Amino acid sequence: MNYRIYSDGRRERHLGYWKIMKYPANGSQGEKTVSMTVRACNIALRTAHIAVTSVLAGGHYFGMEPERLHAWLYMTLLSGAALMMVEAYPGRRWYCEARAWMVFAKILLTALIAWQWNYRVLWLLLIIIIGSVGSHMPKALRHYKVIPDTAPTRSGRQ
Repeated sequence: MNYRIYSDGRRERHLGYWKIMKYPANGSQGEKTVSMTVRACNIALRTAHIAVTSVLAGGHYFGMEPERLHAWLYMTLLSGAALMMVEAYPGRRWYCEARAWMVFAKILLTALIAWQWNYRVLWLLLIIIIGSVGSHMPKALRHYKVIPDTAPTRSGRQ
């Protein structure tokens, strides 16, 4: 079996759609498995979510009747929930990071629409802005720990 060995001791091998990376026993990262199928689902869901959210925001901006936009609202909510599940899939670490808190802010802004209907276009545009900025932030900021990870490590220390 062919392995690629990195200077930090990681070994990497490819099995079909799966890319398996093994870290040395003394490393803190353990074994990390990344699925290309999960990545493809993430891209497809993100694309669908952007599309339906754009139609929803555009419909409100151009004054369409709210009844005609209900299907787009439901598709936005469903695609957003599915995207959130795919993002959070590896574990609870996602919930502590800045990218998750930006999602939580978008959920709160979406809920505000029910109480402040006259400002719905503003809230929807702000949701799109938060999503765009969050997607294009540097990785260090997206993965910034808003809540520090206090889970004990293998050695029992925090």
